[in-house]
Amino acid sequence: MKEKELSKLRPRISISRNKNCITVGRDVIRALENPDYICMLENKEQHSIAFVPCESSNVMSFRVPEKALTDHHCIFRICSKRYVDSIATSVDLEMEQAVEFYGSRWELGKAVIFELNQVR
Repeated sequence: MKEKELSKLRPRISISRNKNCITVGRDVIRALENPDYICMLENKEQHSIAFVPCESSNVMSFRVPEKALTDHHCIFRICSKRYVDSIATSVDLEMEQAVEFYGSRWELGKAVIFELNQVR
């Protein structure tokens, strides 16, 4: 994907505490140039999480659905009560419904970073 196309993307995730899942938007996958696996990295000091491409052997790897970019019915969800609760409590979110966050692509490497203190 060309740099101009990458700059037009709006990477988005939503966190749902009552469903205990993180929904990863298609533009996150596009910004990472359609990897087979991604890792979610949490920075508690800066209240942010990042998604980066990784190998399947990584402990925090999640398989990107094969049809994530071609089938509009395909939804990429990461479900983990413990992880969603950890994120929500680290930024003091009281969520009854899903909360959306918009991220930015890190120019120096393949990463999409979400500032969790910027709720949309």
